[in-house]
Amino acid sequence: MKKKHILIVAGEASGDLYGAQLVSSLKEKHPELDFFGIGGPELRKVGLRSLFKMEELSVVGLFEVFPKIPKLWKALRLIEKEIKNLQVNLSILIDFPGLNLHLAKKLKKWGIPVLYYVSPQIWAWWPSRAKRLKEYVDSLAVILPFEVEFFKKYGIEAHFVGHPQREIIEKAPSPEEARISLGITSEEKVIGLFPGSRKGEIKKHLKVMVETIELLKREFSNLKPLLALAPGLSDDFFEIKEEIKVIKNDPLQVMAASDLLIAASGTVTLQGALMGKRMVVIYKVNPLSYFFAKALVKVPFIALPNLLLGKMVFPELIQREANPFKLAEVAKNLLLDENKNREMISVSERLKELLPSGAPERVAKIALELMR
Repeated sequence: MKKKHILIVAGEASGDLYGAQLVSSLKEKHPELDFFGIGGPELRKVGLRSLFKMEELSVVGLFEVFPKIPKLWKALRLIEKEIKNLQVNLSILIDFPGLNLHLAKKLKKWGIPVLYYVSPQIWAWWPSRAKRLKEYVDSLAVILPFEVEFFKKYGIEAHFVGHPQREIIEKAPSPEEARISLGITSEEKVIGLFPGSRKGEIKKHLKVMVETIELLKREFSNLKPLLALAPGLSDDFFEIKEEIKVIKNDPLQVMAASDLLIAASGTVTLQGALMGKRMVVIYKVNPLSYFFAKALVKVPFIALPNLLLGKMVFPELIQREANPFKLAEVAKNLLLDENKNREMISVSERLKELLPSGAPERVAKIALELMR
């Protein structure tokens, strides 16, 4: 049987995880498939031949992207070169619109089927890019239920496949298991710090989080802060105080052990909500990026769980509001709220109804049907 080659391109930590799930599902049915492209540690672990390190491309913000442009072009050239050497049967592009929307246009021109998995959040800002998806993408697999109706307005049939975070969350330890593993007593109040998965995010959020912990320690003598360092990152580019324990490559363990999460807006907020955790969401970007984003963004919330639930369940502190004094005040109130656990269990159950499991298998089925 002639070997079939599939291009996969992921540019973010979440896309790396979702891509790895999908590759594993496809390999169960067809172990002979060859996967190449761009991915992070999770995709490389399941056999992706990564032509360029995903970690060098991740960026957030309108203006922060400019220093990355030479690397993005280099990555694109490496993909083009490899495609010329292979007969590619399918391309799977995962989110990361900065590179993938440009790549989709080229793939369409070359006659390679394009499956776009995890739509870029164009429903939040810059909806005109939907026209590019309609023109260059053969099939669109989305992970948020409201995206189906959004794309329908642009004449695009989107397939809601469920959310891949459901499979990830199922692997999380129980709170008791996580605390025992980390040597945490039942009397300690654990705050999990999730500053982001990119270096730029961490530099903007970590100092605020550390100063917040210092303020909270005055109120809670039994406070135990844990810093979750995203996969693929090292701690050699920032300084952290000894009283904050750094946990590498195991964010779910930190989350499970925590009484409260302080998290940068992103996929981690959905993880925390699905696990029924109390949480404060923060976000800071370059002031110029924020100025333009504020004018473009069309949604009322930045945290995905709030957006799905249609209300502010998890407090959001953005830009100047994301300061240690405000953050400490909100965190303190959440920790002291005796009714919060019951509410968080209800929120978790509602989100699980909205986001069914089984996404990797459904996307694998679409991929196999699309493969030429």
